[in-house]
Amino acid sequence: MGMQSFVLILLYSIWVLPAHALQCGQSLASQESGAGLQELAWKALLSGDQASSQKREAQILESFRHPEEIIEMIPFDASTSDIFDVQFKNGLKAIFKPNPEFWKDARKAKKQGFTANPIAEVDAYRISVLLELGLVPVALEVEVSGMKGTLHAAVHSLWEEPMLGQNVLKLFSYLINNRDVGSRNTLNIEGRAISIDHGLSFLPHQFHGLSAFYWDPSIKFTKDTQVFLKNLKIKLSPDRIRQMLEGRHSAQVIEELIQRRDIILQKARAFLAKIYMGKNSAA
Repeated sequence: MGMQSFVLILLYSIWVLPAHALQCGQSLASQESGAGLQELAWKALLSGDQASSQKREAQILESFRHPEEIIEMIPFDASTSDIFDVQFKNGLKAIFKPNPEFWKDARKAKKQGFTANPIAEVDAYRISVLLELGLVPVALEVEVSGMKGTLHAAVHSLWEEPMLGQNVLKLFSYLINNRDVGSRNTLNIEGRAISIDHGLSFLPHQFHGLSAFYWDPSIKFTKDTQVFLKNLKIKLSPDRIRQMLEGRHSAQVIEELIQRRDIILQKARAFLAKIYMGKNSAA
């Protein structure tokens, strides 16, 4: 087999077959390397093919808009909240997180319900998309079997230390004030850090005594943070933030997010100025 034929077959198996499998209702597990649509969307974004990435995430969202197409719903063993593994007729796998008022254990919901904010889950995804980060799986507010909650694209990953993108993830987590960024909520997709579980995001200052402005000193402004910073400045203006979040979060939470946006940009400018001054001194 010639190299050209091999490349064509490989491209066909990666890009054409997954779309065909979805359209025909075949299992998504048959896709290249067992990857699902969400992983394919992220890979496309990383390769610079934003159109393909958006198309695949649009396919996931379209399935999520039809929860009546769910054929399997299995409770997932989670100590902090009620979670279900679900599967759609077309083979798409997802996670369903019911709102706390629908948890079986009312005492647990009363004690730990604040950790499961469905609006925060969805808005973390919306901001990740706007900033072109590919950090958060597709999420949508839905009603499944009489329970209101959120659907999240299931992802396959390794529970190990990610190699790339950790600074971007830290900046994103600071921006939305995500207080639950532990190792169990950070996945390794193709050696790149991905974030799940944002129910403890968009919290007000001093919520449970926690500052909404704590700056992780380990954050570094590197080459991989350039897209984040550019889109944060251009696409996520204060007016855009208010437009996206008004009516979904308190005015305090929105204004504090704007303040954190400004702090990130100020620190980035200060970092660049320091480098510039260092180069001039060396010259």
